[in-house]
Amino acid sequence: MELWEVLWTCPYNTDYALFIATAILLQERTPIIEQKMSFCEILRYINSLSNRLDLNTVLGNAEALFHNVRSQGDIPFNIRTNILHLTESPMSSLGATPVRSPPERPAPAVIEPTSAASEPPLPPQDPASIMAENVKYSS
Repeated sequence: MELWEVLWTCPYNTDYALFIATAILLQERTPIIEQKMSFCEILRYINSLSNRLDLNTVLGNAEALFHNVRSQGDIPFNIRTNILHLTESPMSSLGATPVRSPPERPAPAVIEPTSAASEPPLPPQDPASIMAENVKYSS
């Protein structure tokens, strides 16, 4: 069995590669932590494991991770829908209530412009009187 075959035919979801990557990182966490690897070093190290990992162990761990995460009831809505592709609670078949979408926010209130006819027009003022008022208030 090849890894790409599993990813092509995965019955769980399209983001199953995240669980496989997590399973590999968890399996190899001890040397990564002990050697204090940087991001680039981790990539190089994981690439060096090609054809040396026990694929059945990795896939078993990935499947266990998937089912463990899926069975949690307090997963944030965006992870539940975008990564796990779940639309209802994993326990819904046991009579539990399904996970609901977050409530929609009400549309912002639309402020209607007032018509010019409803308000009395301002009295005309000459520019000199406006300047005189500004000078009076600024002193």
